[in-house]
Amino acid sequence: MSSPSTLATGPVTVTATVPGDKSIAIRALLLALLADGPSRINNVPDSRISDVTIRALRTLGADVAVTRVAPGRAVDSGSLTVVVVPPARLAQQTTIDCGGSATLVRLLMGLLAGASVDATLVGSSMLSRRPMGRVSEPLRQLFGRHVVVTTDGHLPVRLHSGAGPQPDCVITPGDSAQVRAAIMLAAVAAAVPVTLWSAHPGRRHTEQLLARLGCGVIDDDVDADSGRARRTRLHPVPVVGFSYTVPADPSAAAFLQALSTTGRTGAALRIEHLVIDAERRGFIDVMARMGARVDIDNVIAAHGLRTATVTTGPGLLAGVDVSAREVPDLVDEVPILAALCTRGMAPSTLRGLAELRVKESDRLARIIDLLQAFGANAAMIDDDSLRVTPGPARRPERIIQTDHDHRIAMTAAVLAAMQQDGDDVSEAVVLDDPDCADESWPGFVAQLAAVRAALMDPPTSQR
Repeated sequence: MSSPSTLATGPVTVTATVPGDKSIAIRALLLALLADGPSRINNVPDSRISDVTIRALRTLGADVAVTRVAPGRAVDSGSLTVVVVPPARLAQQTTIDCGGSATLVRLLMGLLAGASVDATLVGSSMLSRRPMGRVSEPLRQLFGRHVVVTTDGHLPVRLHSGAGPQPDCVITPGDSAQVRAAIMLAAVAAAVPVTLWSAHPGRRHTEQLLARLGCGVIDDDVDADSGRARRTRLHPVPVVGFSYTVPADPSAAAFLQALSTTGRTGAALRIEHLVIDAERRGFIDVMARMGARVDIDNVIAAHGLRTATVTTGPGLLAGVDVSAREVPDLVDEVPILAALCTRGMAPSTLRGLAELRVKESDRLARIIDLLQAFGANAAMIDDDSLRVTPGPARRPERIIQTDHDHRIAMTAAVLAAMQQDGDDVSEAVVLDDPDCADESWPGFVAQLAAVRAALMDPPTSQR
């Protein structure tokens, strides 16, 4: 890994921080709701998603204290320290607004069903378009047909206290990490063992947190090719108040890492305490395959979670073929990966993208529109495969439609920042919703501009 230098003409490594992992943060905050005493969660991302999660905890009766930790430098993001004191009993007959967070609403469905809470879950118009049936069906297997009621498979969702859970139930929740997490939170809240079976399971953040809190998490069927657990047996224990620091989010880091590939020769970007689990490192693996610099150091493993210092930098980027099997490990990074492909020396193909049509927006349509606006040739070659052919870069001459999707907005900003003509990143592209990046990363554009300046034209004394 390159060492920082005091010479502007020599190799320079820029160390930046990114928000804490929002998926892990939401899980930790919800588990704090089930604890028997206060819990302290550090490095919670300072974002709308965290705000709406904290409001949900308060609606359910928790006493929540929030301290904002301001960034120390322009290349750093801020964070929250959240102390949660759970109520003696969760509030009943309440309505919880989940904003635009699919993770929050799906995990709450499980937790509240397990805790036998009567509640109604609502959300934004965007969230109300997203499917909830794949969560409600396995919960009904566990608790009975009338415990979870959706509106034609969508929000609003109504939860009704009902009969106790089936003992030692075996659930096949599919491969979604959110659905698996909902079942496990339900099992913890109801204090009942459960077995989950998934053919190709995704992220394991819930299992990792539960293991850290003392629950028995037993993987007794592991896929030989991937090394991932296909069958997981969960034996819950009462949750004791805990302290936890959320690691850095690889989905957030991907935006700055993509930008780092276009930095000056010898410049590199370093991000510390970044999650590098197999299910979360797909983006940096593809970056390395394309020819970008990717160094991984200082690996730490605890309770199945692996974090590390990741350093990225410029390289001669080749085209890449990303298979459908790879996509689950980088599904949130597809927009910025597609943007990176516009910098390649040859066309790239990304396969297995059908799920992106039911994200915060029809994300696939928005990606194609965005890349075309910046001069690339982007088009579907079948129902779920995207072909990206680099073309002469240009600034968009029209307003970019985001459909209020924060990842589209952030990708647009990175594409503008990649064009090295010195323009202000905030003025280089016009979005229909310029504030939607605040959903996950307030201050993103300013931080992106600071990192860009450090990578493109490092000062004589660089941290």
